Amino acid sequence: MSTHSNSLDLGDVEAGFSDHSFDSKDDTLVVTTPASGTSPKQGVLDLDTVSDLLKHQGQRPTYAFEVKGKWREDTPKLPYQLKHKRNTFKTAGRWVRFQLWFNTYRKFWVFIVCLELAGIITAGFGKFPYAHNNAGGIVIGNILAGVVVRNELFGRLLYLVVNTLFAKWTPLWWRLCCSSMLQHLGGIHSGCSVAAVGWLVYNLVDMFRNRATVAPAVLVMGVIVLVTVAFTSIAAIPWIRNTHHNIFERNHRFLGWLSVAVTWVYIIIDNGYRNSRIWGTHSYGFAHHQELWLSIFMALAVVLPWTYTRKVPVHIETPSQKVAIIRFERGMQQGLLGRISRTSIWEYHTFGIVSASPYSAYHYMICGVQGDFTRKLVADRPTHLWTREVKFAGVGNTSTLYKRGIRICTGTGIGAALSTCLQSDQWFLIWIGSDADATLGPTIMGLIERGVGHRAIMWDTKKFGRPNTMELLAETFSLWKAEVVFITSNWQGNQEMMQGCKMRGIPAFAGNVLVIPSSSGSDKFVKCTIKWSQDLGRNLTHDYYTCLVIVEDKDQKVLCFIQADRYQPAGVPADYEVTIDHSWQYGQKNKDGAGRFVVLQNTGYKMHQHRFTTATAGDLALTITKKIGTALGYGKEMDGGEQLKAIADHGQFAKVFGDKMQTF
Repeated sequence: MSTHSNSLDLGDVEAGFSDHSFDSKDDTLVVTTPASGTSPKQGVLDLDTVSDLLKHQGQRPTYAFEVKGKWREDTPKLPYQLKHKRNTFKTAGRWVRFQLWFNTYRKFWVFIVCLELAGIITAGFGKFPYAHNNAGGIVIGNILAGVVVRNELFGRLLYLVVNTLFAKWTPLWWRLCCSSMLQHLGGIHSGCSVAAVGWLVYNLVDMFRNRATVAPAVLVMGVIVLVTVAFTSIAAIPWIRNTHHNIFERNHRFLGWLSVAVTWVYIIIDNGYRNSRIWGTHSYGFAHHQELWLSIFMALAVVLPWTYTRKVPVHIETPSQKVAIIRFERGMQQGLLGRISRTSIWEYHTFGIVSASPYSAYHYMICGVQGDFTRKLVADRPTHLWTREVKFAGVGNTSTLYKRGIRICTGTGIGAALSTCLQSDQWFLIWIGSDADATLGPTIMGLIERGVGHRAIMWDTKKFGRPNTMELLAETFSLWKAEVVFITSNWQGNQEMMQGCKMRGIPAFAGNVLVIPSSSGSDKFVKCTIKWSQDLGRNLTHDYYTCLVIVEDKDQKVLCFIQADRYQPAGVPADYEVTIDHSWQYGQKNKDGAGRFVVLQNTGYKMHQHRFTTATAGDLALTITKKIGTALGYGKEMDGGEQLKAIADHGQFAKVFGDKMQTF
């Protein structure tokens, strides 16, 4: 989904891996995405409830682990231990996966395509005369929009405006929205490109319908423009882009340039004939038509990035045969990406930029060996490379919007993440990979030790195995008091972290602290009796106390049941806290965690979840009916105890809370 001048998707390439291009449509913020095959992706997620997201926790790790990170003096060190075997990833529910799939990229694309399709249909029925008479101008306008959003200068200006106006003081949801939109500008690029093809077809059909008054040269050039623009778009189909990157880049770029050239020829010829079969000179009229000026701006947007392409000296360090560390002169601000090539125009590859500060003597690119280009960097080290002096901004550049955050990355994806942590002491780095010294080399490891220090966790999978990533991320997020997490990983890693983090609104998970109200507080426990049948037909009965309890550090409450003989004796003068561990169980309406409630009891009991919800409805205190109904996922329609009880009497709880209790 790149432009004629920019060959890779800005959001995806920040992953900083290799010469593959990536499809950011399957990302979501920021951290941005991810989508197909082995392509590294990135996504940005609002994780203000991330410590609630440990849905698939395994048992606690058992191996000692040194945390390479210096916390601020007022921040406690993480009580990390290692788990030698990673937990099995469990796919999230369909709704969560749909939300991640239908990200801002696809929203942009769908909005633009649907809007312009409506315009084409309206014009076809004669209800949109402007579009009917200016279809050529609309085509060029769409191509211009698609090119501009991929222009480095426009992108840098847009990021600068957003980072300057909205940093830190605006609501978190707005800042997340800004990051997501900036990351997924590719949706505008591809949407406008598809729309341009649609308007070209409309314009060409209209010309052939009126071919008696249209010069043959205009018809021929119209067909040529349609073919070149269509093939330029086809070359950017995700399957082609991801599996045949060189074919994609060469065809997309050179066909794109050809499209610009034939568009110029078309508008000149069309203006010369101007709705007739007789050539004339209409220079004055030509200068007053929008097609001319739109074409001028389109050409400038395509040509300008190539005017600051330079051949620069480089030094290449190879810590192993799988990685090349390229050193360039001068420092860079954080969150930028650069394009490099061995030739001036043939093919460019994009990597994240590592720089300790904008005033450093050098900046670096970490290039993992995954294709011909990166393989040759190791086997045949060049002394000079071609690059564009003006770098383009990646979604990491929006890190300045947030007060505190976490960059989590795997392997050579650290190239897109490290600068943020080097240039801001409010960002924490989590790196997961095999043998950091061999992968990153002494130069990059030196930057991490000097610039990040104890704000980093370097997890060596060669020594300790794969971690429980969500547990690691959630605990770090909670202790670091972060606002956002930027993820840079491969497709599978991104799916695991992004799906886990997206499952928000689930108020209680292992490791959460519950604040139990005192017996004298306003939220009183209600005693209820649970009856159930166990193995061999045994009928059992036990008393429980139930109440809505607070999840510490969250503006949330969860319905809690405590077995009578484990209930804190009456008379406790103040609220007290308990931590959810493996002695607790939970029930929920679905695997996404809707309507979750927690139970402290003998985990050997084998009862179904609806026993608790039904008993609660029967013994409910009317003063908390609405809150209980909301906690069980029935929303605000539960205004009275009788209504909720009616649901229980009709067996509704048995239908939606039918599974057996589950242990954390």
